[in-house]
Amino acid sequence: MAYCSDRQIIEALLPIRFLSSVVFHGVADPGSDEAKQVLNWLKQAETETVSPRTDKEKVKLARRSWAAYDEAMAPFLKEEMTCAKFGLVVFYLLAELEAQEIYLFAQGSLFDRAQQAIFSSEGTVVEIANIDALDASAQKQGRRLLRALRGLGYFREAVAA
Repeated sequence: MAYCSDRQIIEALLPIRFLSSVVFHGVADPGSDEAKQVLNWLKQAETETVSPRTDKEKVKLARRSWAAYDEAMAPFLKEEMTCAKFGLVVFYLLAELEAQEIYLFAQGSLFDRAQQAIFSSEGTVVEIANIDALDASAQKQGRRLLRALRGLGYFREAVAA
């Protein structure tokens, strides 16, 4: 595995945290086998992301990534945005990063599998995407989330529209 800076690791941890929240707080039954599987994939992706680091460094990275997560999430929590809409916001954040060729995880990775399950055609996130006004709002909020993360010093190479 190539060397990754602390910033790069945190950039990979943030989408894991966002999607874990969507699953944990947004599914009807977080104890279901499917939800547990998706959360397990995300947890394994997190473990793989920090695996080259010492335990002390892992703690530091966890603290920093949770602090960035909390700060980035604050406006969405204040607005009391639904988990499904926030899931769509994260979808657009990830789509924007990919469009700019900022790849956080390889295709077929555990994160990718979790992402595919969360954004499956049977899910609530896709239902919301089919409502034009909510979809347009989520796209705008996805750009807002990227700007907020850039303001925290992450995804510096991304161009926030």
